Amino acid sequence: MKCHLWSADLPAGAVEECGPYVSCAAPEFALLQLAPFVPYIHLCMLLHEVCGGFAACELPDAVRDELQALVGKGWHGSEGWCPVLDGAGRLTDLWQRPACVEVGSVARFAERNASARGGARLLRATQDCFGCARSPFEVCAALQYGLSRMRGGEGRHVRLDGRIDLSRSGRILADQSVCYADLLAESRDGSKQLVIECQSRLIHSTAERQLLDFDRQVALQAMGYEYIPLTYAQLKSDERHREMAELVGMLLGHLEGVPVGCRASGARPLDPVRYAARVAARLAGELRVRAPALAVEPRRPPLELGGALGGWASHICLRPPFGASCRNGARRVNGNGGDS
Repeated sequence: MKCHLWSADLPAGAVEECGPYVSCAAPEFALLQLAPFVPYIHLCMLLHEVCGGFAACELPDAVRDELQALVGKGWHGSEGWCPVLDGAGRLTDLWQRPACVEVGSVARFAERNASARGGARLLRATQDCFGCARSPFEVCAALQYGLSRMRGGEGRHVRLDGRIDLSRSGRILADQSVCYADLLAESRDGSKQLVIECQSRLIHSTAERQLLDFDRQVALQAMGYEYIPLTYAQLKSDERHREMAELVGMLLGHLEGVPVGCRASGARPLDPVRYAARVAARLAGELRVRAPALAVEPRRPPLELGGALGGWASHICLRPPFGASCRNGARRVNGNGGDS
């Protein structure tokens, strides 16, 4: 445990009463205290977890054994917290729970305390919150595709847990009236929508779940939605991520820097990061300004996912287009197959 000193008066709403003798920091205040000390990408990940419907926590072995025994007796959680089990019925470090706070509440708190250390940074992070995520995998995918190019993302307009009301034919095909897209991407003009389904081994490995996914896919395609599954390996691998990013752009109808004729002929699109570096270097030469070399890695995905299990915030760092990289995190999620 690391203590943080707050020398000024506590902001309004900074402390919540948990009982007659216990108080704790509100989620907004906890994020404000962390904002100056963690890399920006980790702040966005923390914000998505606090405002999302999941929690990643590694329990002590003794507590895990007790809970596993309860699961064996039919226990499915309490007070809104539900454990996510693997295919063999064992506990993982992933839990489903209601959101701790809404992102709008965090944004208002950060705006009121914008002059405090970390306030402006937290406010900026709320603008890069893409909705209510249900797993760490979904957060990584949203940040990878939703962050601006200057921050290392793909710059797409995406929304987590996007609600889709099914049409009459869709309701018949899927046997449900509403479905939620893990990641819903839209074209710039709003004319096209793409459903990106995060296919993790933990959630989508059972035959029953796969049949439900197939029913939903057919229903969405019948309504005119494009639909593609995304695996963890496609997000982690440099080459596979780049090909997937190009596919997303093609399905949304806007591949930046690629004329329509080039797409039909199979020509590779112009890499915007490499193009920006080339333009900057040319301008520096024309103006005879001694500019630092631009360390650009155009084929590397901005979010580098690794670790033995590829867990939540474990070896995940943002690589901006101009070379600087943040330090790795230390938090891990075990037992989730690496891609929950």
